[in-house]
Amino acid sequence: MIKQYYIIYILILLVSSTVYSQEKLKSTERKPFIVFSPDSIDDGRPLLTPFLTPGYTPELGAVIAGGAFLSFKMDRNDKELTRSTIPLSFSYSTTGAIALITKPTLYFKNKYLYLETDLWYKSMPDNYFGVGFKETVDKEQGPETSYYRDWWWVSPKIYWEFEENFVIGGGLDFNYTKGSKESDEVLADETYSKYNDRPFNSGIGIILRYDSRDMPANTYYGLYINLSYTFYQNFMGGDNVYRIYDLDIRKFIKTGKPGQLIALQARIRFGDGDVPYGEMSQLGSPSDLRGYLWGRLRDKSMAYSIAEYRHKIYWNEKESKHSIVGWIAVGTIFNDKTTTYYATPNYGIGYRLDVQPRISVRLDYGVGRNTSGFYFNFQQAF
Repeated sequence: MIKQYYIIYILILLVSSTVYSQEKLKSTERKPFIVFSPDSIDDGRPLLTPFLTPGYTPELGAVIAGGAFLSFKMDRNDKELTRSTIPLSFSYSTTGAIALITKPTLYFKNKYLYLETDLWYKSMPDNYFGVGFKETVDKEQGPETSYYRDWWWVSPKIYWEFEENFVIGGGLDFNYTKGSKESDEVLADETYSKYNDRPFNSGIGIILRYDSRDMPANTYYGLYINLSYTFYQNFMGGDNVYRIYDLDIRKFIKTGKPGQLIALQARIRFGDGDVPYGEMSQLGSPSDLRGYLWGRLRDKSMAYSIAEYRHKIYWNEKESKHSIVGWIAVGTIFNDKTTTYYATPNYGIGYRLDVQPRISVRLDYGVGRNTSGFYFNFQQAF
């Protein structure tokens, strides 16, 4: 029961924060409270973009997704204040998977004080290939790899900018992964059988960040360095004891007009201790090596780098709502006993459509080693 109280408390915190922000947005002016036109963004009122669209991902198959993207300012009269964002999506796939995802980012005093939260839930038929690069990269997907996965993740983090561009933060992390309906091969896997009856993890972390990006949701220029350490322990009800170290470096270099740039990312995520299979590093998400089945490449640690060119299209010198992108990437997974490291390539193209100023939906097609896949998401990959 104590685990449910954690989730209820965090949800109450998020709802109360949003209500507080909307109360501050009230005005005696007779204007609509929520607007749908991007031209109204300068007055600070909430801007709502609903959507309903088909999609596809390698692990979910064909998907129908619906939801909305809400952006607003805590103080609508503060022109310097970064807009808070709340994307919300619900999806159902042809495999029978359901997913609910939201990632609110609430700016109370610009970067001086802000809150980021991840709220994810998935219940889906899935595939477990095992652990390690050589063991999984070319393994055939089929009845032998099948199981059913229930997973959720709640992670609120609060940040304070104590010096220009220098930020310190802290947060909590609660996650749960439980498999069922396993094939005999999955059930016989040593890592899976060890951790499947220990599904709940709870952690507390600290974050150090340098952030000179002009806009986090869709950066045109700047540098981002994020170093985090999260310690998972039994004191908050967790079933496993382990540590995650994560270094994420991103550089955005302007090459032409606004929105025309090179985006670079290098990231290493290192796991130590009894890292359960659901919390191991996994390449192939919509934010890294797009095109690989999410969960195929799994181990305690990972490293990857991406170079992406983003090109905003202009018509008669006027900025349009359309962009195209192309990227190349390379990544690997490993653990503390790895002696030989293997790298796997990735490349792809994508399209971006602005649904709000500097806020876009994206369609990507990524290709990897004997694999490929489409992705439909909000905002940039990184």
